[in-house]
Amino acid sequence: MGFTRVLFVDTRWRGDHGIGRFAREVSARLTLPYETLTERGRPSSPLDAVTRARLKLGTNDVIYSPGYNCGPSRATTIVTIHDLIHLDDPAQASAAKRLYYELVVKPVVRRAGLALTVSEAARERIEEWIDDDSVQVRVVGNGSSEAFRPGPPRETSAAPHFLYVGNLRPHKNVPVLMQALALRPEYRLTLVVKDSVEARQLAKKFEVAGQIEVVEHVDDEGLAALYRAATATLFPSKLEGFGFPALESYLCGTPVVYWEGCRSIAGISDGSGVAVESDSDAEAWASAMDNAVNNHSTLMLAPAEQWRTRFGWDAVASSVESALRTAL
Repeated sequence: MGFTRVLFVDTRWRGDHGIGRFAREVSARLTLPYETLTERGRPSSPLDAVTRARLKLGTNDVIYSPGYNCGPSRATTIVTIHDLIHLDDPAQASAAKRLYYELVVKPVVRRAGLALTVSEAARERIEEWIDDDSVQVRVVGNGSSEAFRPGPPRETSAAPHFLYVGNLRPHKNVPVLMQALALRPEYRLTLVVKDSVEARQLAKKFEVAGQIEVVEHVDDEGLAALYRAATATLFPSKLEGFGFPALESYLCGTPVVYWEGCRSIAGISDGSGVAVESDSDAEAWASAMDNAVNNHSTLMLAPAEQWRTRFGWDAVASSVESALRTAL
C-alpha cells in the first residue's frame, strides 16, 4: 500500500514586492491541496532555521517555500532560490550568510534533488554554487501585476524624463545614473525608492538635486503611470536574480536602458531597450539616455503584451505545481 504525501507551504513570505509578490501570486493559484507550514516567525530570520513546524514532519511530507528559507526536517523541502546576491554582493555578504547557505540551504537542496528559481541567469549561478549534478535547478519564471499595461501615447513635447525603481544598495549601481544626469542638465529622473533621505543625499553629492524627484509608497497603478510617462526606465544594476522593474516597464510600453552584463535583464529585454556596454562609464549612460530620447519609438521590438505572454503568473504557478508533483 502506498503512502499519501502531504504538502506544506510556507505562506509567510506573502507580500507586495519581490519574493513576497511571488509567494502571494503562486500560493493563490496552486490547485494542489496543501496545509500551511506555520504562521509563526519571519521566514527570513536566522532563528527560522530550526523550528518545531519542520521537525515534527515525517518522511512522507513535502515542504515548499517560495523563498530560500529551510531547515532540518525529515520532510523533503523544495525551496525557491531567487538569486545568490546574499553571497555574491560584497556589501551584503557575511560569514553568517555563507554559513547559513552552506550548512542549511545546500544540504536541504542536495537531499531534495530539486530547487526552483526565476531566471536562466540565476539557474546557472545556483548550479555552480550547488556543485552537484544530481540536483535539478528548475526555472519557473516570474510574473507581474495586471496594472502594468500600455496607456495613451506619451507626451513627446515634454522634457526627457527617466525613471528608476528599486533600492539604493551598492549592486544597484545608482551613482552612475547621477553622474550621467550631471552630464545632461536638461534631463530629469524620478526615483521610486523606500529611502527618500538617502536618495536626496546621493543627488546632492553629485549636484543633481534639482533634476530629481523622489517618490515613496506608490501602489501598482501609480507605478504603472510613472512607467508610462517616462522616456525610459533606467536599470544600471550589476547583479539581479530577475528584475521586476524591467518587466513592468516593458509591459507598460516603455523601453529599458540597462547594463548588458546583467544577464537576467538582458534575458527579459530580449533585444529591446538600450544595452550599455559599461556599468561605470557615465558618458556611456548619458549617450544611452540620448538614444532613448531620439529613438524611443524603435526600441520596443515587440508589443508590450508579448511580455505578458512570456511572464504570466498562471504559467509560473503551473510550473511550480509541476515541479512539486514530482516530489509528491
